[in-house]
Amino acid sequence: MTAYLLEGALKAQQALRKAAGLGDEQFPVEGFVRMISDQDEALRKSPRKPRPNRRRNQPGKFKYPYQRSGDRQQLCGT
Repeated sequence: MTAYLLEGALKAQQALRKAAGLGDEQFPVEGFVRMISDQDEALRKSPRKPRPNRRRNQPGKFKYPYQRSGDRQQLCGT
């Protein structure tokens, strides 16, 4: 049996809809929830690793790419 990845199937469907002059396909919320229910169930049953608490501006990290000396001159030509 030939199988296709979701990305390829979606591209084919979009091309066919465009060729037929149809607009974007829309789903009611209930239908969308039914479509993703298998993935949702798998996520709920899977063991999860706790995510580390990340801070946005950690000490020692540069907020902008030109915060080191010489970088601004190199990027901006000033």
